[in-house]
Amino acid sequence: MSLRDANGASGPSVNLRAFPYPYVAAASITGDLDDLVSRDDFVELVRFWNTPESTALGPGLDLDLGHSFWFYDATGACDVTIFRGATGELSENAPLLERLIRSGHLDCLHTYGDFSTGGFRRELAVRAIEYLRERELEVEVWVNHGWWRGSPNIQQLGPLAEQLGDDPGSPAYHTDLLIPYGIRFVDHYEIVHTVGQDARSSARDRATQAVEVLRYGASAREWRARSIFGNRLVEPWRLGDGRRVYSFKRFIGKERGLGAAGSRELARALDGRVLDELKAKGGYMLVYTHPWRNPGGGGLLAPEAVRALRDLAREHHRGHIFVTTTRKLLTYNVVARSLDWAVSSTAGSIDIEIRGIDDALTGRREPSPAELEGITFYTPEPARTRVLLAAEPIGKLVENPPDHTGVPSVTIPAARLPLPPLA
Repeated sequence: MSLRDANGASGPSVNLRAFPYPYVAAASITGDLDDLVSRDDFVELVRFWNTPESTALGPGLDLDLGHSFWFYDATGACDVTIFRGATGELSENAPLLERLIRSGHLDCLHTYGDFSTGGFRRELAVRAIEYLRERELEVEVWVNHGWWRGSPNIQQLGPLAEQLGDDPGSPAYHTDLLIPYGIRFVDHYEIVHTVGQDARSSARDRATQAVEVLRYGASAREWRARSIFGNRLVEPWRLGDGRRVYSFKRFIGKERGLGAAGSRELARALDGRVLDELKAKGGYMLVYTHPWRNPGGGGLLAPEAVRALRDLAREHHRGHIFVTTTRKLLTYNVVARSLDWAVSSTAGSIDIEIRGIDDALTGRREPSPAELEGITFYTPEPARTRVLLAAEPIGKLVENPPDHTGVPSVTIPAARLPLPPLA
């Protein structure tokens, strides 16, 4: 691999690595919580995904994977919510969910709740945002829930007739609350069948993408063409009220059609051939699933889904595919592609100065130390290399041996998410 100073200056050969060392691709599971009923099942899946402990599904995967949550369930089917039903009364599960939001394991707001039978109103959004602000809880990812033609679940965001949450003229309007609170990343059903975003696309990928665009009516076709053919994991997107967010894509599997998008489909989405293709392309992949949906089978997950998740975990622990939460992966993607830095050399060190991030939403800004976790620079002399933010060195770097390119590197350390008590 030919290295260069990414900013064109003379000096030592330094470059930004595409993924944290030693990974060659990245993935996350972005699971919707539809069909979740039991707190015990929820806790057991958290343990399976996030710890090495013995669970009902066998030894845990020991990964940093996130989960989604609801404030409400107007249908009454799920009580693993912040509030009881569609009221403002805290549920008995609220303390557990608050701990997991604070730790980063509940990182996706799957709309405010299940209003698939209708009943959403703006004051429910007001109460939910007040809850988050009062407790200083940070959530940056929104995932739409319950869309179909004519859906009464009008809290959603998007360009379709049923998606009224960002329409200032609608009684369901709430993005004037949601976006100032801190939501930056929005999924509005950009579901794709292309393996690997921000990666090389094949002729077959292009053909699949064309079919996906044609499935949508004229009102959405232009939006779908832009989002699908671009094949970027994250893109700036303007909401109906003019506010700007990042939209992102989720991968459902190579076969066309959504099916139940349950744990059986998850197994196909994580097929070994898919993981091999993702590594070969060097791309990102957020996998769309409903982990609680296992039609025709018992247990938490279909057996084939458990096997596929073990394959994904194995790829991570062997240093091939970087697996983390949805929020962390989206943040890493934005930072890695918008980071401005410069390199200089003295007799004693190679200094990489972080100048800022050219954020499409906020403009030029200084990144936080947490946003830089995992960022890796190729450098000829790791022991002499420093990374500086606001003119100060960023702690102790991890010095990496040469990877498959034959070049060593340094990494800004990334901490594991500390799992709080689940009792």
